[in-house]
Amino acid sequence: IEAWKRAITLDPKLPGAYFNLGLTLVRKGDYSNAIGPLRQALALEPNNDGARRALALALMGKELYREASREIAQLLFRSPEDAALLELAADSFMRQKRYAEAAIVLQRRLRLPKPTSFLWSRYGDALDGSGRTPEAVEAYREAVKLDPESTLTRYGLGYLHWKLYQYDDAERELLEVLRRAPKEPRAAFTLGDIYLTK
Repeated sequence: IEAWKRAITLDPKLPGAYFNLGLTLVRKGDYSNAIGPLRQALALEPNNDGARRALALALMGKELYREASREIAQLLFRSPEDAALLELAADSFMRQKRYAEAAIVLQRRLRLPKPTSFLWSRYGDALDGSGRTPEAVEAYREAVKLDPESTLTRYGLGYLHWKLYQYDDAERELLEVLRRAPKEPRAAFTLGDIYLTK
């Protein structure tokens, strides 16, 4: 870090020094101090995708999600099928509660190889957040298929059934959660609510 700072002092127009400094600070988790050098690197080399990606990560680390989304959008324009970028974009949208946009990005990611249970459940959360709960149920079913042992994912499916007043389906999933994790409080609470309603 000190060497790159010295290089910048000697040549303030050396883009690689700003990029290396910013990237190292991101890797250290020092997001606040990484943003400035990475922005300077991009001012000198606007097409440096590595610097833009590192800047997006730094902005996410500082919870500056709107700014991060703008950087990610520029990267996706050039690499529309970059799985990691699509996941980062979805994360940024979810944190901003921009669920409809998160759903679009996650749908694109799920068309690529190696969709995971987590991605399907995240897609379900985005659909539910944008008022498309019946579709969210289908997404969670896919998540459970890929990871049937996950009590978290199975609870999510049960909760969505409960939300849609599909109490028999919800009961089945919640009982399965409690069979695997008897001390899961949310599952017990939601199951109690179902029994009270019935």
